[in-house]
Amino acid sequence: MRRGEAEAGIPLLRDALETLHVHRYELLTTAFNSALAEGLAMAGRSDQALAMIDETIALVERNGDLFTMPELQRIKGAILTTSPDPDFSLAEGYFLKSLELAKRQAALAWQLRTATSLARLWLIQNLHDEARAVLAPVYARFTEGFESSDLQAARELLDQLENDVPIKRRDASHH
Repeated sequence: MRRGEAEAGIPLLRDALETLHVHRYELLTTAFNSALAEGLAMAGRSDQALAMIDETIALVERNGDLFTMPELQRIKGAILTTSPDPDFSLAEGYFLKSLELAKRQAALAWQLRTATSLARLWLIQNLHDEARAVLAPVYARFTEGFESSDLQAARELLDQLENDVPIKRRDASHH
Protein backbone atom coordinates (compact mmCIF):
# COMPACT_ATOMS: atom_id res chain seq x y z
CA MET A 1 0.00 0.00 0.00
CA ARG A 2 2.77 2.43 0.97
CA ARG A 3 4.37 1.90 -2.44
CA GLY A 4 1.13 2.84 -4.18
CA GLU A 5 0.33 -0.73 -5.25
CA ALA A 6 -3.16 -0.93 -3.75
CA GLU A 7 -4.55 -3.56 -6.10
CA ALA A 8 -1.69 -5.93 -5.23
CA GLY A 9 -1.80 -5.11 -1.52
CA ILE A 10 -5.53 -5.52 -0.92
CA PRO A 11 -5.63 -9.33 -1.31
CA LEU A 12 -2.41 -9.70 0.70
CA LEU A 13 -3.88 -7.74 3.61
CA ARG A 14 -7.17 -9.61 3.43
CA ASP A 15 -5.31 -12.95 3.55
CA ALA A 16 -3.18 -11.76 6.46
CA LEU A 17 -6.25 -10.62 8.39
CA GLU A 18 -7.99 -13.94 7.77
CA THR A 19 -4.93 -15.84 9.01
CA LEU A 20 -4.74 -13.66 12.12
CA HIS A 21 -8.42 -14.23 12.88
CA VAL A 22 -8.12 -18.00 12.41
CA HIS A 23 -5.28 -18.06 14.92
CA ARG A 24 -7.13 -15.66 17.23
CA TYR A 25 -4.22 -13.23 17.09
CA GLU A 26 -5.85 -9.80 17.03
CA LEU A 27 -2.94 -7.55 17.99
CA LEU A 28 -2.33 -6.36 14.41
CA THR A 29 -5.97 -6.22 13.31
CA THR A 30 -6.33 -2.46 13.74
CA ALA A 31 -3.14 -1.68 11.81
CA PHE A 32 -3.97 -4.10 8.99
CA ASN A 33 -7.60 -2.92 8.79
CA SER A 34 -6.40 0.69 8.60
CA ALA A 35 -3.96 -0.13 5.82
CA LEU A 36 -6.66 -2.07 3.99
CA ALA A 37 -9.06 0.89 4.26
CA GLU A 38 -6.38 3.21 2.83
CA GLY A 39 -5.64 0.72 0.06
CA LEU A 40 -9.30 0.39 -0.85
CA ALA A 41 -9.55 4.18 -1.04
CA MET A 42 -6.42 4.33 -3.23
CA ALA A 43 -8.02 1.73 -5.52
CA GLY A 44 -11.13 3.90 -5.87
CA ARG A 45 -13.31 1.68 -3.69
CA SER A 46 -14.43 4.40 -1.29
CA ASP A 47 -17.60 2.66 -0.12
CA GLN A 48 -15.59 -0.41 0.91
CA ALA A 49 -12.90 1.81 2.44
CA LEU A 50 -15.47 3.70 4.54
CA ALA A 51 -17.07 0.43 5.66
CA MET A 52 -13.66 -0.96 6.69
CA ILE A 53 -12.60 2.15 8.62
CA ASP A 54 -16.01 2.38 10.32
CA GLU A 55 -15.72 -1.28 11.33
CA THR A 56 -12.23 -0.64 12.68
CA ILE A 57 -13.32 2.45 14.64
CA ALA A 58 -16.19 0.44 16.16
CA LEU A 59 -13.78 -2.40 17.05
CA VAL A 60 -11.38 0.00 18.77
CA GLU A 61 -14.24 1.67 20.67
CA ARG A 62 -15.56 -1.74 21.80
CA ASN A 63 -12.12 -2.85 22.99
CA GLY A 64 -11.45 0.46 24.71
CA ASP A 65 -7.99 0.65 23.12
CA LEU A 66 -8.33 4.24 21.97
CA PHE A 67 -4.59 4.71 21.40
CA THR A 68 -5.03 4.43 17.60
CA MET A 69 -8.16 6.58 17.39
CA PRO A 70 -6.40 9.75 16.15
CA GLU A 71 -5.02 7.86 13.14
CA LEU A 72 -8.33 6.14 12.45
CA GLN A 73 -10.14 9.50 12.46
CA ARG A 74 -7.50 10.90 10.08
CA ILE A 75 -7.88 7.96 7.73
CA LYS A 76 -11.66 8.36 7.69
CA GLY A 77 -11.25 12.05 6.84
CA ALA A 78 -8.79 11.18 4.09
CA ILE A 79 -11.17 8.63 2.58
CA LEU A 80 -13.93 11.24 2.57
CA THR A 81 -11.70 13.66 0.62
CA THR A 82 -10.91 11.17 -2.12
CA SER A 83 -14.32 9.60 -2.69
CA PRO A 84 -16.04 10.26 -6.04
CA ASP A 85 -18.35 12.71 -4.26
CA PRO A 86 -15.99 14.17 -1.63
CA ASP A 87 -17.43 15.64 1.55
CA PHE A 88 -14.82 18.21 2.54
CA SER A 89 -16.84 19.54 5.46
CA LEU A 90 -17.28 16.11 7.03
CA ALA A 91 -13.63 15.26 6.32
CA GLU A 92 -12.54 18.47 8.04
CA GLY A 93 -14.52 17.43 11.11
CA TYR A 94 -12.72 14.09 11.26
CA PHE A 95 -9.34 15.78 10.81
CA LEU A 96 -10.08 18.26 13.60
CA LYS A 97 -11.21 15.43 15.90
CA SER A 98 -8.06 13.49 15.04
CA LEU A 99 -5.88 16.50 15.78
CA GLU A 100 -7.60 17.06 19.13
CA LEU A 101 -7.20 13.39 20.14
CA ALA A 102 -3.55 13.32 19.04
CA LYS A 103 -2.84 16.47 21.08
CA ARG A 104 -4.50 14.95 24.15
CA GLN A 105 -2.33 11.86 23.75
CA ALA A 106 0.78 13.97 23.02
CA ALA A 107 1.13 11.86 19.86
CA LEU A 108 3.28 14.22 17.82
CA ALA A 109 3.64 11.87 14.83
CA TRP A 110 -0.15 11.59 14.50
CA GLN A 111 -0.49 15.33 14.96
CA LEU A 112 1.88 15.77 12.02
CA ARG A 113 0.02 13.32 9.79
CA THR A 114 -3.31 14.91 10.59
CA ALA A 115 -2.04 18.48 10.29
CA THR A 116 -0.62 17.55 6.87
CA SER A 117 -3.92 16.03 5.74
CA LEU A 118 -5.90 18.99 7.06
CA ALA A 119 -3.49 21.49 5.49
CA ARG A 120 -3.86 19.75 2.11
CA LEU A 121 -7.63 19.89 2.43
CA TRP A 122 -7.54 23.59 3.27
CA LEU A 123 -5.05 24.27 0.49
CA ILE A 124 -7.36 22.82 -2.15
CA GLN A 125 -10.08 25.06 -0.70
CA ASN A 126 -7.73 28.06 -1.10
CA LEU A 127 -7.36 28.48 2.66
CA HIS A 128 -3.59 28.93 2.47
CA ASP A 129 -3.17 30.89 5.70
CA GLU A 130 -5.19 28.34 7.67
CA ALA A 131 -3.24 25.47 6.09
CA ARG A 132 0.08 27.05 7.01
CA ALA A 133 -1.18 27.89 10.53
CA VAL A 134 -2.15 24.28 11.28
CA LEU A 135 0.93 22.60 9.81
CA ALA A 136 3.89 24.91 10.52
CA PRO A 137 3.74 24.77 14.35
CA VAL A 138 3.49 20.97 14.41
CA TYR A 139 6.37 20.61 11.94
CA ALA A 140 8.46 23.06 13.98
CA ARG A 141 8.23 20.81 17.04
CA PHE A 142 10.36 18.12 15.36
CA THR A 143 14.08 18.12 16.01
CA GLU A 144 15.01 14.88 14.22
CA GLY A 145 13.70 12.28 11.80
CA PHE A 146 13.54 14.65 8.85
CA GLU A 147 14.24 11.77 6.47
CA SER A 148 10.89 10.15 7.39
CA SER A 149 8.21 10.20 4.71
CA ASP A 150 5.75 12.06 6.98
CA LEU A 151 8.18 14.89 7.71
CA GLN A 152 9.24 15.07 4.07
CA ALA A 153 5.59 15.30 2.98
CA ALA A 154 4.95 18.04 5.55
CA ARG A 155 8.04 19.99 4.42
CA GLU A 156 7.01 19.68 0.78
CA LEU A 157 3.53 20.96 1.60
CA LEU A 158 4.93 23.87 3.63
CA ASP A 159 7.16 24.73 0.64
CA GLN A 160 4.08 24.67 -1.62
CA LEU A 161 2.26 26.94 0.80
CA GLU A 162 5.17 29.38 0.92
CA ASN A 163 5.29 29.48 -2.88
CA ASP A 164 1.49 29.30 -3.34
CA VAL A 165 1.82 26.24 -5.57
CA PRO A 166 -1.59 24.76 -6.38
CA ILE A 167 -2.35 21.21 -5.26
CA LYS A 168 -4.51 18.61 -6.98
CA ARG A 169 -7.71 17.46 -5.27
CA ARG A 170 -6.68 13.79 -4.95
CA ASP A 171 -3.55 14.78 -3.01
CA ALA A 172 -5.56 15.71 0.08
CA SER A 173 -5.30 12.27 1.65
CA HIS A 174 -1.62 11.52 1.28
CA HIS A 175 0.61 11.86 4.30
